[in-house]
Order: sequence, then C-alpha cells, then structure tokens
Amino acid sequence: MRPPLLKYYRRITLLPAGISLLAVLFALVYDRLWGPGSKFEGQGLTDYAEDLRVILTPIISSLILALLSAMIFFNRFPAVRNRPFLSALTWFLLPAAWLSFFTRYFASTGYDVLITVLCLMLPYAVCLIRAFYRFRRALKAAAQP
Repeated sequence: MRPPLLKYYRRITLLPAGISLLAVLFALVYDRLWGPGSKFEGQGLTDYAEDLRVILTPIISSLILALLSAMIFFNRFPAVRNRPFLSALTWFLLPAAWLSFFTRYFASTGYDVLITVLCLMLPYAVCLIRAFYRFRRALKAAAQP
C-alpha cells in the first residue's frame, strides 16, 4: 500500500505557513517595540501600511507555495513514484524556484534577506526535505514483503 499523499501535502503547506506567519509576527512585534521600528517616523509608507505588507507577505507566499507544492500528487503515478529523481523533482522543483525568486526579489528591494530566509524560507525547506524523506522511507517500507 502506498502512503497517502494528502498527509504529506498538509505537512509541507500548513505547518510551514503557520511557522512563517508566527515568525514574521514575532519579528514585527520585536521591531515595533524594541528594534529600529520603534523610532519609525512615517517616511514613505505609513507604519500601518508597512505592517500590513509585512503580514501579507508570508500569507501570499504560503498560498503560492501551496499551489506549487501540489505537484507532489504526480507521485500517484507509478512512473513518477518508482523513480526517485522524478519523485524529487515533483517535490522540489517549483517550490525551490519560487523560493529562489522570492529571495532575489527581496534582495533587490533592499529588504533584510536574512529575516526573509529565516522566517519565510527555512520552515518550507526543512518541512519539504523532511516530508520527502519520510515519503520515500514509507514507499520502501510498503514495497518490502
């Protein structure tokens, strides 16, 4: 019996989305109370518009990653599931491309790339790798008589 892909899909979408949102909210609260944002004087965007942008960023990114991660359902086909390279491509190709684009975009806008990587990308990378490893291990266990 093959492992249920919906379980893995939830693990690579819901858990990192929640972690990312909480991390960004924590970073925002820290910035507003004790960090450089505590001395914010309303240049350019108002502080409310900036806060909204910071909160919406992980939400929108999570939705896009959820759509791109739907490619793991190609593992239902034996031609993909039985080839580890193709299986890995369905798990990692589009999410990795999005995360790469996301990092380059934020680096070009002057946004703090380290915060972006830690808060938004690291949870997805860790959950993707961990879920893929568990999926492949479950496939091997199911193939053994």
